[in-house]
Amino acid sequence: MTTLHTPDRIMSTLLGREFRYDHSSPLADLPPDVARALQFWTIDDDDVLEDFLFSTLLADLHPASSDLPPGYAPLLAVLEFERHCNFSGWLAVSNEGAEQMQCIVDSYRTLGLEDEAHALARVCDAWSHMDRGNEEAYFAQLEDVCARAYGAEPNATSDTRIRLKTIMAFVRRHPEQFASPLDAST
Repeated sequence: MTTLHTPDRIMSTLLGREFRYDHSSPLADLPPDVARALQFWTIDDDDVLEDFLFSTLLADLHPASSDLPPGYAPLLAVLEFERHCNFSGWLAVSNEGAEQMQCIVDSYRTLGLEDEAHALARVCDAWSHMDRGNEEAYFAQLEDVCARAYGAEPNATSDTRIRLKTIMAFVRRHPEQFASPLDAST
């Protein structure tokens, strides 16, 4: 059984002291020791890193924020899509739309998930050719059409756990994609 690491618990672990996170203040206003602890690419424990990425990071950052280092936009796009798929299945593709799905596919490529990017591109192509004239038929066929397109070719990263390990490896190998001037000064 995996322990759920709440943002406060994660930060307390990283800081080595009790920490209560104030979600109303921006991350840039954090004290220096907290900012250092947010160098999440240094987290060795996969469970803690995964919980941090999906809870604290996803909850507090918006991928469109222009003041973030370049790695955040693709990371957040992929994490949000993974979470969305977990709850909505292939309906997530329909909910995102063609333009956003292209950004998501590109984001998977950026994070080193080329097979997943190809699989999702096939899904998007199949989805784009679906007849939307009959809403009931469209939604009845959506899961099957997308699942067939996704599984049409081998994909070494079709398992969520493998994708998450690849994402965590990318984060750890490329801290320069996530570090900010604040990180360099602390």
